[in-house]
Amino acid sequence: MGIVLSEVESWLAEYGARDEALFFVDVRSEDGGESLVVEADTTAGISSDECAALCSYLSEKCEQAGWDVALMVSSPGLTTPLRHIRQYEKSIGRTVEVVDAEGTLVGEITHVCAEGFTLTYEAKERQEGKKRPVWVQRTRDYLFSGSQRVTIKLGKR
Repeated sequence: MGIVLSEVESWLAEYGARDEALFFVDVRSEDGGESLVVEADTTAGISSDECAALCSYLSEKCEQAGWDVALMVSSPGLTTPLRHIRQYEKSIGRTVEVVDAEGTLVGEITHVCAEGFTLTYEAKERQEGKKRPVWVQRTRDYLFSGSQRVTIKLGKR
């Protein structure tokens, strides 16, 4: 019998009820149902010990269900795109890169709500009476339902 993701999700809900800071970014089956991949995180950042404990829990559940699968539990990683609202919430104040159909913007996530987030960034603009463009602060709102790709920007801009 292959992996039943709805069953895995119920196990994760049960496990997650133990710790409100824990959330699951992605749960998927790979290799034709031979592998179960779970990406988890916490508000403060998930530790390797927390990943190991979750992996042990899932391993026991898979064994009880009669599934012989490879299991991988990890954090989403800093370079992967943000996919969960709680990733955005924990990234408030961090510099991110947003790529969408209009181009790329680098700025700081300054607000997150149920529908999306606000990016604050700087742009060079010409102002009347000035010979050269000046840096001005702008904001732009994005919807989670949009087609943008948001990644944490490491290092300097």
